[in-house]
Amino acid sequence: FLGLYNFVATKIEVLNTETNQYETFNLVGEGELPFTESDPKALDNYDIDNINMWLYLKDKFNISNEAWHEIAIKANGLPNTYSIKKRINELNSKWNLKPTPGDAEGVQLGFAESLQEHIVRLQKNGEINDGEAIKIKLSGDGTNIGKRLTVVNFTFTILNEKDVAMAEKGNYVLAVIKTTETYHNLRDSLADLQMEMSNLKEISANNCTYKIEYFLGGDLKFLALVCGLGRANEDYACVWCKCPREQWWDTSKTWSINDPKFGARTVTEIARFSTGRKLNCKAQPLFDFIPMDLVIIDILHFFLRISDVLINLFTRKKTSDRFPRDKYKHMACYEEFIKSMGITFNFRINKESKKLEYRDLTEPEKLKLFQNIKILTYACQNKDIQVIWAKFMDIIGDLRLDFTSEEGILELQRNSKSWFEHFLKVYQAKDVTPYMHALCYHVPEFLSLYQNIAYYTQQGLEKYNNRASKDFFRST
Repeated sequence: FLGLYNFVATKIEVLNTETNQYETFNLVGEGELPFTESDPKALDNYDIDNINMWLYLKDKFNISNEAWHEIAIKANGLPNTYSIKKRINELNSKWNLKPTPGDAEGVQLGFAESLQEHIVRLQKNGEINDGEAIKIKLSGDGTNIGKRLTVVNFTFTILNEKDVAMAEKGNYVLAVIKTTETYHNLRDSLADLQMEMSNLKEISANNCTYKIEYFLGGDLKFLALVCGLGRANEDYACVWCKCPREQWWDTSKTWSINDPKFGARTVTEIARFSTGRKLNCKAQPLFDFIPMDLVIIDILHFFLRISDVLINLFTRKKTSDRFPRDKYKHMACYEEFIKSMGITFNFRINKESKKLEYRDLTEPEKLKLFQNIKILTYACQNKDIQVIWAKFMDIIGDLRLDFTSEEGILELQRNSKSWFEHFLKVYQAKDVTPYMHALCYHVPEFLSLYQNIAYYTQQGLEKYNNRASKDFFRST
C-alpha cells in the first residue's frame, strides 16, 4: 500500500505489554535511505510529456494501478503510481466539472468559461478579429454505449473555425448525461446551461468584446425535441414549417423557414400552440432565444436517412418465408455487390415473422455503396431507380459546396425538384419523408441565408460518440 504512494517504511513502534513500554525497530539504517527535498522541483516540459505518454498507454491498455506499481518497480524509467495519480489530478483540475441538474446522472462545464478559453486560443492564433461575432452551434445526440448504457452528449462548435468545426476536435463538450433522449430529460438536465446561454449575449477576452450568435444543429429527432415538437411520424412533422404530411409530395406548394405567410414556424407560435397540442407542438422550446431560421438541417443525417429509405424501398417487396435468389435476382445482385466491397451483409428470413431481415449499413458503408452506383446497372432494370440513386448522390456532393450566387441555388433547387419528381414516379406519396420534404422546400432557403450548410454538419459529434464508446470500454 505504501509503495503505491511512493512511501517507504523506516521503523516500527510496538508496545511491550510486560513492561508497558514502547519499543522501536529500525527497518532502514541511518544513511541508507537517500532523502529528497520536501518540496521537489517542478517538472519540466520533457518530464510532463513523458508522464503524459505513459498515462496514455496505461489508459489505452486498461492497466490497473496495482499492475502498474509492479511494472514500475521492475522496469527502469517508468513513473511510479504516485506520479501517475498526481498527474491525473492535475489534468482533472483543469476542468471545473459540476453535476447536471435533474434526476439523471451527468456532468457539465460552464459555457462562458469554456467559450472564453477557446476565444483566447483563437486570438493567439490570429483566427478571430476584434468585434467579430462569435457563431456558436449547439448540438446534442444520444448514443448507446454497450447494451444497457445510454448517454446524451451535448456540445458546442465555433462556426468561425469552419473546417475545424466540422471535425471531432471542433466539438467542445458541455455536458454528458446518463439518460435517454427525451424532452423532459433534456429540459431538466440542460436547465443550467440553458439559463446561462440565454443570459450570455456577448463575451469578453483580453479586453476584446464579441457578440454571440447562437445556432442549433442535430438530427431531426434532437431538433424536434429541443424545439418542443413531436415525432417524425406525426402529421405536421417538419421542424421548420406547418406542411401537413399529405402535402409533402406536392411540389406546386410553397413552404418557408422564415416567412409565416408560407407556413414558417416561430418559437412564440410553438409555445402558444403547445398548450393545445396543435400542429405537432408539444412543449415550450428549450432554447427559446434561438429563432427557427437559426435551427439548421444536418447534411450527414440528411444523407443517412434518405439512403435508408432508398435501400428499404429497393428490398421491401420480399415478405414470404423463403428467399430464392434465382427469383429475386436484383436483391441477390445487391447482396453480392455489397460483399464484393468487403462489407459483411446477408439477407435472411425471420422464422417467426416470415419477413426479410438485414442489418443496417454504417455511414462509411453507405457512402461506399452510393459512390458505386454501377450496382444498379445489373441489380435493377428500372432506369428510374438508377436515376434516383445517381441524382441523389450528385445533390449530396453539391451540398458540400459554397453557394455564393442565386443562380447556383436555383440550379440546386431545380435538381432537387427533378429528383423528387423521379422519386414519385417510382414510389408512392406515403414514402416521402421529412428529410425529402426539407430537401425540396427548405435546403435552398438555408443556402440563401448561409451559403454553405456543410459547416453545420454533425459528423464531428458522431465521431466523438464513437470515440466515447471506445474510451468507455478501454478506461481504467
